[in-house]
This record gives sequence, structure tokens and C-alpha cells, in this order.
Amino acid sequence: MRLLNARMRSALDVLRAAGAADLQDDFLAAELKRAFRRLARRAHPDMHPGATDHERRCLMARFREIHEAYQTLASCPS
Repeated sequence: MRLLNARMRSALDVLRAAGAADLQDDFLAAELKRAFRRLARRAHPDMHPGATDHERRCLMARFREIHEAYQTLASCPS
């Protein structure tokens, strides 16, 4: 069983809110990576070439948030 501190729990909440609702507290590294890649493709500004400048800024902020959450969780011990 993985013990999550407040920072890790917050990062997991970010990923769940972004669309990884199936990611459980006792996730495996492969599950985390799969969820991150799916979310990153969905939020990356380059995947939305027709987006306006405002939409691209919003996408970039979302992508950055997802990436930071992933980095936080990827660094936690199993």
C-alpha cells in the first residue's frame, strides 16, 4: 500500500480532475505513465493547431499542471 502525503494526494487529485479518474491510490508506475501520456496528448497545445492564442495559453497551463503532478507522483516510492 502506497502512503501519499498531502502534496502527492493533491497531485493525484489534479490528474483525476484532468481525466484520469480510474487512477487509484495504489497505482503502479506503468499505470501512472499511461494516464499521464493520455492526458498530455489531450492537453498539449501542439495537438490543437487551430486553437486561438487564449486557448493555447489555457492548454499550456493545463499541460504544465498535469506534468508537475506527474513529476510529483513519479518521484514517490512504491
